[in-house]
Amino acid sequence: MARRAPEFRVGGVRGTTPTSHLQPAKQNPMMDHLRSQTYCRWLQCLLLLFLLWLAGCGVDREALLSQAQADLTAEKFEAARRAYALLLDCDPFDLAALRGMVNVSVQSETREEQVQWCRRLLALDPWDRQANLLVGKALEREGNLKDAAVRYILAYQSSDFQNEKKEVLGLLTALSALELKESKAHVVRPATPE
Repeated sequence: MARRAPEFRVGGVRGTTPTSHLQPAKQNPMMDHLRSQTYCRWLQCLLLLFLLWLAGCGVDREALLSQAQADLTAEKFEAARRAYALLLDCDPFDLAALRGMVNVSVQSETREEQVQWCRRLLALDPWDRQANLLVGKALEREGNLKDAAVRYILAYQSSDFQNEKKEVLGLLTALSALELKESKAHVVRPATPE
């Protein structure tokens, strides 16, 4: 029994769909062999990437992390920076290494680097207290008081101890006083009739 093509109507005219797509494609053994080789190569690449990810770039993470922390404590900032950078090369989402880079960048001269590392950490952990405080202070220096207040509030909410909360409340109080002072300077007073 022959296959019958499905019918359709377009503008009241009855017709049939082409049946060429229903016919099986001609087999080409050479193309099948090449497709299977390409497929196998992709699987091999994916397997290799997975194994490299499991191996963690061949670095003993815990040993390197403790060495970097020891270097930071001993104020060997360049050695700590190299160790944290190596950890981040292996895993760019390593929160401990990102926090370490924030701590190293606090000691650096450039505030831009400090804010860059803080923003990178906040992209992964938006509740990090130290990073929120540092970014909030940078925003306050730039004159962006509303975003600075948001960062301070996030830092307050992630503070665990009373003295940490008092520190953040002090920053928020100073920020609100600065904002009030700026808003009074921009107030236009109406002219009084004589």
